[in-house]
Amino acid sequence: MKTTKRQQHETKHTLIASAVEIISEKGFRATTMKAIATHAEVGVATIYNYFPNKDKILYAYFEEQYIKLSDQISEIEGFEEYALNEQIQLLIETSLDNLLEDREFVKEAAHLAIFSPLSSFNDSRQARTIFLDVAKDIWNQNIEKNGQKTPLTQDWMLLMFWEYYLGIVAYWLKDESENFNHTTQLVDKTSEIIKMSVESDFIGKFMDLGTFFYRTHFHTYLENFKPLDNLNPIENIKTINKFNPLGNFNPLRNFQPKEK
Repeated sequence: MKTTKRQQHETKHTLIASAVEIISEKGFRATTMKAIATHAEVGVATIYNYFPNKDKILYAYFEEQYIKLSDQISEIEGFEEYALNEQIQLLIETSLDNLLEDREFVKEAAHLAIFSPLSSFNDSRQARTIFLDVAKDIWNQNIEKNGQKTPLTQDWMLLMFWEYYLGIVAYWLKDESENFNHTTQLVDKTSEIIKMSVESDFIGKFMDLGTFFYRTHFHTYLENFKPLDNLNPIENIKTINKFNPLGNFNPLRNFQPKEK
């Protein structure tokens, strides 16, 4: 019997949930694909139809989380009327609340799938795209509300926002304060800075300044730069020797034997 898309979705979710439970208890390395399949009550061969390895399950977990986050943000009444810093706070705090139940799993999964320098940029692309689509909607709402033009640096700034979000998650995973109060304060203070930066287009203006210096000064420097093919090494050696106080020193000529 052919499975429907809904059944496939439910099986995939069950496999992810099983992986979360087992990895939280035993750790990533000690967990096998067979153990995940058995816990999910599916055939061992079936799990490989959904995930070729355990790493892909980690990425799929975060994809699910950010799809859920996107739905939650879209359902907040009057969200578009909130100030940008309040929207950022809600976005991050809602995400952390969703991850809280699986915090032990996230500790291991995040370091393997997101924070590790060995993790694949392409593998995490889907999860990152889902999250940044939510952030981009928030961004565009504020640009439209303030009558601004979309900055040329928007894509770059969104990637920086992703890095900022990952930094908050990493901080939260280490936060032992009551009710993660330190993380709440960090998000509160940094979201204000982001709001100021976006509304003033600080980064865009800073990059415009860099472009100005490049065009007016660096370009001029290149035009006046003497190519290496005009360099005469012999002439330069003579020039160096001319200013070398030891260049004319002859130890034999200057040596005078002592008289007996």
